[in-house]
Amino acid sequence: MTLNGKPLPEVEVVFLPDSDKGNRGPRAAAYTDERGRYRLFCDQADRTGTIVGPTRVCVIDITAVAPLDALAGVRVPGPLARPESRAAKAKDKRTRVPAAYGSVAQTPLYVEVVPGRTVFDFDIPSTARQ
Repeated sequence: MTLNGKPLPEVEVVFLPDSDKGNRGPRAAAYTDERGRYRLFCDQADRTGTIVGPTRVCVIDITAVAPLDALAGVRVPGPLARPESRAAKAKDKRTRVPAAYGSVAQTPLYVEVVPGRTVFDFDIPSTARQ
């Protein structure tokens, strides 16, 4: 995951099966590391990866979203554990990612997931800060 060609750390990447295209199933998500890399994990299936078929992809800048108090003290599986380096200081911070990327209805990111190991690299163009 990159922003204008540069690694985009600390964003949540969410793969959502596109029900409008007949693809149903659980979502898969991951957080990017300092190099913008991620590995999807499907918590409902308790395994890495995502389901095959048409998929919408959302990207949420977790450095601009404060952690949910409702999750305080809840043990989350390792692949879904939110990085806490800058995320805890997120209150009132502007997002690095255009708002449309965080909306299932508006995201321009759409992929066809096929069986086997696949790498999906996305480069998000920035606009004026949201």
